[in-house]
Amino acid sequence: MENKNIIQYAIILALIIIGAIGVINLIKGSNNLRESKKIIENVLKEVSESRKLIENQTATIEELNKINKELSIKVNHVDSLNRLIKNNLNVNFSNANKTINDLKKVIDNIKPEVIH
Repeated sequence: MENKNIIQYAIILALIIIGAIGVINLIKGSNNLRESKKIIENVLKEVSESRKLIENQTATIEELNKINKELSIKVNHVDSLNRLIKNNLNVNFSNANKTINDLKKVIDNIKPEVIH
């Protein structure tokens, strides 16, 4: 009987040790889960802030694209005006050159009178 009691005490002691190890592992696991939860919460916070930044950048890019389109339209308009001005100047210079040539012909045809 005494052997039986020693075996029962040994089994009880082994169960207590196994239970204590299990509790310790549960506590460690619980701490790990808390740490993991904190890490996940921080990651979610960073993701949320990043999303807001991306949304702001997207809005800024859309605004810049709108401004770029408006500037492109204005540049095209100014370019068209410049071409019209250039053509007008070319016509005016051509007319001025023709007028100068006509005046030269008239001047060349004038013969000075010789006074005796």
